[in-house]
Amino acid sequence: MKERASLLAVLIFVTLLIVCTHATSAVVAVVETDTGTILFHDTPGPCTGNARFAEYITTDGQTRIGGCFLSSGMAVRVVFLDGDVVQIPAGELKKPRST
Repeated sequence: MKERASLLAVLIFVTLLIVCTHATSAVVAVVETDTGTILFHDTPGPCTGNARFAEYITTDGQTRIGGCFLSSGMAVRVVFLDGDVVQIPAGELKKPRST
């Protein structure tokens, strides 16, 4: 029972961090994939140090997974909160479309 309560508290906390970050940050880059889009924000969100907030959104918009990214010159490394890690060549990042 304590484990479920702790897990629920963590999920609520992470969700609030993502929502608050999304509401106050600007998207500075985008990567389109076959299954969705990765948005790169200009604020740290739940990330620490020099890392900034990233967000993966599935093509159908049903799933959003937060993460943190760092640029290392020729590549951007993203670690998502579900444990997935991707390294993206810097040349694949595109400017976001204006709305």
